[in-house]
Amino acid sequence: MRKGRSIVWLAVIGLLLSQMTPVQAEEVGGGETTIHIEVPKQHKMRLKIGTHGSVKVAGKSYQGDQQITVKRLTRPQFEIKADKGYTIKRVSFGGKNVLNEIKGNVYTAPLIHEDDIQLEISFQKGSSSAEESQPGETEKPVKPGGGNESSGSNEPAKDADSDENAEEGSINKGDQSKPETGKEDILDELDKIDDLLTKGELTPAEREELQEKQTQLIEELTKQLIKGNPKDKQAIEDDLKQIEKLLSRKDLSKKQRNALKQRQAALRKQLDAAKDTGNHEVIILIILGVTVLGGAVYFFIKKK
Repeated sequence: MRKGRSIVWLAVIGLLLSQMTPVQAEEVGGGETTIHIEVPKQHKMRLKIGTHGSVKVAGKSYQGDQQITVKRLTRPQFEIKADKGYTIKRVSFGGKNVLNEIKGNVYTAPLIHEDDIQLEISFQKGSSSAEESQPGETEKPVKPGGGNESSGSNEPAKDADSDENAEEGSINKGDQSKPETGKEDILDELDKIDDLLTKGELTPAEREELQEKQTQLIEELTKQLIKGNPKDKQAIEDDLKQIEKLLSRKDLSKKQRNALKQRQAALRKQLDAAKDTGNHEVIILIILGVTVLGGAVYFFIKKK
């Protein structure tokens, strides 16, 4: 009797696991089993937008709490627009404060490779840089409940990445250029791509796409480091650390490696010069201090 109950429980547990796990097993000849893993092409995201503002994603504006879908392994851009008389107070992505990463009122997310990441934005009273709606603009932000009603969710009928030609860039209508990604952001993205490439849960097309992004990011970071013009000692040291990290990679071209090494040598000379300047300033201050102190002692003795 107990044995029968155990078999029934094992059967139930096995059935539940088969429903929960997106993995298919197929028996091949010779007792071998092939495992098929389903890799999603899109991921769901949550937008939690406070009052007095909206967010535009791929040309479509949203307000309130929304659910959208974005293409897997992309970096969606979110154009944040505060109402007149309000400014952006806080922006968090995946629980991390990313307010300092906003450029031109646009936040560029890291590579999306999982579901249910949340973008949360709040606004506060203050001088707003948002512009008035231009004549002829009829688009209204999607409000909570304005998505796909047949599915019973707030998911919009149009995916966030479905419009390839959607407007990107800053909220300023006269400047549609993509904000330059910071050097630290690029290094973080490269680390995430490396991690994804080593997991192995990628289709050949996704792997190829990631490797192409990797090449583009390395090229962009190399260009920024070579053309950069650090003004102070701290900035020079930061660039040297980033160059050292980039040189530790094995996927640099010979041309990139040589250019970075030349830049590294030039920055080291610049850093030594900055240190010498600092030392000279210290020496001058010591001499001035000794001179003033000596003068004070002289007058004190003379007065006595």
